[in-house]
Amino acid sequence: MAIGSDEDGLALLRDSLQQLTELLVAEEHLETVLQRVVDLAQTTIGACDLASITYLTDAGPTTMVCTDPAAESIDEVQYTTDSGPCLDASRARALVSVASMSTDGAYPEFRRAAARFGVHSSLSLPLAVGAVQIGALNLYGRTDGAFASVPADTALLFAAQATAAVWNARLHDQARAVMRQLETALETRDVIGVAKGIIMANEKLTVDQAFERLRTASQRRNVKLREVAVEVATTGATPAL
Repeated sequence: MAIGSDEDGLALLRDSLQQLTELLVAEEHLETVLQRVVDLAQTTIGACDLASITYLTDAGPTTMVCTDPAAESIDEVQYTTDSGPCLDASRARALVSVASMSTDGAYPEFRRAAARFGVHSSLSLPLAVGAVQIGALNLYGRTDGAFASVPADTALLFAAQATAAVWNARLHDQARAVMRQLETALETRDVIGVAKGIIMANEKLTVDQAFERLRTASQRRNVKLREVAVEVATTGATPAL
């Protein structure tokens, strides 16, 4: 059973959307959510056999997750040639369907690559909502017309909800990274403060002079200031110059 316009298909769509909605509040890591999206797409949209996500980065598009290595290989051909349905779906924010790889049409390199891996049809969906643009959800079938029964608006609705879930996970990951940086900065400040106090007591130096002793030791030994500070705080000894 797959997402479609019949009663069973609509029930499956509701279930899929509910699972994607739950990801919005799960606070899962980005890669976990991306993998959940492709797994869910493979099992619910048309006769999908392989699925992947094209993720846009500053360095260019990349396949972050996939359900089969063959999907990643097919994606890579599109990135290398700068031509393919996943790129057009992302750039135009539109559904791009290839009903049969055996027919003549756009993307000849992509079609040949897909056929080599036994893929005969594809459906690429934009992962974009408003100002948010993530990339594309790529679905591959091993039969012609694997997605012919999937209504376009239904597939796009799935993609829009997936975009929201992925973007939310990305924001959570960024927030966690900022928190880790702040925690590291606070720990560094604390240990440097302890080290300065030790040096001041050992050498009868001022705060500025103690910090300069740390900085000079760091430069001459070519190690980070924090590492020198940890050494002083651990041993209680003034760093040698």
